[in-house]
Amino acid sequence: MNNLARDKYAEYNATAQGLISTMASLQQTYTDIDPIIHQIFDLERQVGNIEQVVAELDDYTRRLEDTFKRKAK
Repeated sequence: MNNLARDKYAEYNATAQGLISTMASLQQTYTDIDPIIHQIFDLERQVGNIEQVVAELDDYTRRLEDTFKRKAK
């Protein structure tokens, strides 16, 4: 029974060591890509701002066209 328990705990230990190694690798990967993720979020925010400006310019252009059409009549 003791040998069986020892072997089982050795197997658990090997599994735990593998998990620790994998976790360290994942943490390093996250550390490496974290600045890129922040750049993506900043870019997404900037695109949203540009889309808002484009919508405002589109609205202004329509109003300007309407004004010219009324004055041309």
